[in-house]
Amino acid sequence: RKSLRRLADEGVRVHAVCTDPPYVMDSVIKRFSAAKAKPAQEGRDGAMNRSSVRFIGKSWDASEIAWDPEFWSLLMEVMLPGAFCFACAGPRTVDRQMNAMRAAGMVIYPLQAWGFMTGLPKGHPSPRGKGWAFGAGAPKVDFEPIVMAMKPIEEKTFRENILTFGTGDLNIEGDGRYPSSIIMHPKAGRDDRALDHLVDGQQGHPTVKPIALMRELVRRIT
Repeated sequence: RKSLRRLADEGVRVHAVCTDPPYVMDSVIKRFSAAKAKPAQEGRDGAMNRSSVRFIGKSWDASEIAWDPEFWSLLMEVMLPGAFCFACAGPRTVDRQMNAMRAAGMVIYPLQAWGFMTGLPKGHPSPRGKGWAFGAGAPKVDFEPIVMAMKPIEEKTFRENILTFGTGDLNIEGDGRYPSSIIMHPKAGRDDRALDHLVDGQQGHPTVKPIALMRELVRRIT
């Protein structure tokens, strides 16, 4: 919030926003940060161990920034009229993030999704017997929602807004094909994480996004 206020005061205005805001990794925090919890094992649960104390030990990583209309209002202050925003979200809490963005005055577009098709279901065996499970992780989650929003235009028409601010239209053939609302990319691999920075001797954020995914999102709105 301090950074956004500073940028706004300096007169910074951007044509697009692509963000992966903290959206409360509460299940990880509850699992590993309790006083009696066993520590995560490096190698198997190493990423979870880092996220259980939040990213680089900062509490904002487990805060409700993504659900706070004030945050999105501050973000809109540095966006030009008609600027688009791609914002990653949690599969179980995307509704709260969309409502916060809408409350801030953003126009919500149809939901996008990053499909990665990897991972295992995390449900619990049911007393009903084989083939049954319970818990939110019982259906395998193969995607992450991406909210697509826009700061309302100021000119009378989109055509006038595009000519005035250079915003309001999408680069729909930036990679030679018409884009789908479902973007298929594998999860971040070794090469993606190798480019991450070291913090207190620990490398990588547990929810780092693959570069190919971010490149595609950025190209659509710039």
